[in-house]
Amino acid sequence: MIYKRILWLLAISCVLVLTFMLYSSFVLTMKKQRLFNAFEMVQTRNAYLDQSTTGRLFEKHMTVNLTEVIEYFMKFKGGKDIYTRVMHADIFIYSVIGLNNSEIKNESTAPWSNFGLIAWKHSQVPDTNMSCCFLYDNGIVLNSKLRKSSTYIKAKIQSFRFECVNPNQLLKPKGVTLIVKNYPCTSDISTYVAPVFPYRPPGNNTIALCAKVAFGNLNAALTVEWLEYNKNMGVDKIAVFVSNLSSTTSGIFQHYQKLGFLEVHPFDLPMLGTINRKLGQKSGQGWSDEQIPVYDCMDRLAGYSIVGVVDFDEFIFPLQDKDFKQFVNRLRKTYPDVSLFTFFVDVYVMDWGKTNDNETLMITQFKNRTRTMQDRVKNILIPEWIETGSVSTHNAAPRKGHRRMWIPKTLAVLKHFRSCRSEWGNRCHDITHFPRFTDDSLVKRLIETKTDTNVSLYNHILKVKKDLKLIS
Repeated sequence: MIYKRILWLLAISCVLVLTFMLYSSFVLTMKKQRLFNAFEMVQTRNAYLDQSTTGRLFEKHMTVNLTEVIEYFMKFKGGKDIYTRVMHADIFIYSVIGLNNSEIKNESTAPWSNFGLIAWKHSQVPDTNMSCCFLYDNGIVLNSKLRKSSTYIKAKIQSFRFECVNPNQLLKPKGVTLIVKNYPCTSDISTYVAPVFPYRPPGNNTIALCAKVAFGNLNAALTVEWLEYNKNMGVDKIAVFVSNLSSTTSGIFQHYQKLGFLEVHPFDLPMLGTINRKLGQKSGQGWSDEQIPVYDCMDRLAGYSIVGVVDFDEFIFPLQDKDFKQFVNRLRKTYPDVSLFTFFVDVYVMDWGKTNDNETLMITQFKNRTRTMQDRVKNILIPEWIETGSVSTHNAAPRKGHRRMWIPKTLAVLKHFRSCRSEWGNRCHDITHFPRFTDDSLVKRLIETKTDTNVSLYNHILKVKKDLKLIS
């Protein structure tokens, strides 16, 4: 009798353990699926849906934290990295983006006729004997020649932007890759990168910004102030590439992604074992790695009327216009032959100390700036009038018939909040070299600018920071 009871207890225990294991497996599978769905939505859907639709999709699908989504992508998605290695060569493709092909005469203007491939390439890999492979839903694989390429060459691991022409423009490819040394194209889907088809907003006065790479512990207060300033001054979309973000910054980005205002793209570096490096490194290699997001941005945001490459501590400041839309209209009407507009810079040196400790907003705590100067300048540009693949952080090449122009200081400047540059040394604190000018124009603009709810932008930013629990 006792033995029967023991057997019954063992049987029941086994059933309970098995049930628990099945349930745990089911929960893990469902979480992986939610993470996968969330990542797919984050990575692709917000690239081609309008902002309101993106917001609804985010509400419906994003039931997990942004950091979890990125960690999932790194750990679970078939063991695949953020980049895809080309067969037989140290070339790592980061993204493939469908291009608007209106610049090419006598060719189809379908969004899948041309593709930009953004990739790292080891400098020892020859630039010759490379071509493109296209994989289609029906299993067909076709080869195509490279149309052109652009590169940042001053590094061991070079950044490249390749351009491939779809050999069958009646078919939409499911994957694109490169091959070298006349190797044949393969049907192995793991070697291909699924293309992104960016959303192209209607209208001829749309504005997008590329914030390049965000990593580690960004200044949360300044980041929110920058995002809110741009959002309420007329920017339609911002793209940012992220790596190892703090939980605070991830939460901030998730908020703006939910609104459809911010595109967040996971980012990491390949071949770390080949050359020891890190994001933000001030060297030829660091600048080459930084060029990958710039190449990606320019293709991804090419459907916008105006695109700029700016950092989270740089504020575009029109002096004669209430917002960016009016400012851009003024530029285009006054200078119809200009495709590249370059800002002079006011540097608010934070090492000089705060001018008002009682201010809650970070950008209103510092009112001392340098003279207006040419310092690590930034640009806004008209994509259709810029040579494809020529845009870098500080420069670009206008197409024939167009030119670059320095924006008059009376029209706009770039307000840059930063510490002393290392190359300035002790001169940074010497007023004979760096005289200080008290300038509260940005504070006044925040107070004068009204949001859609008729609240000053200053008070609106305070409320957002409270909602995000950055201030009490």
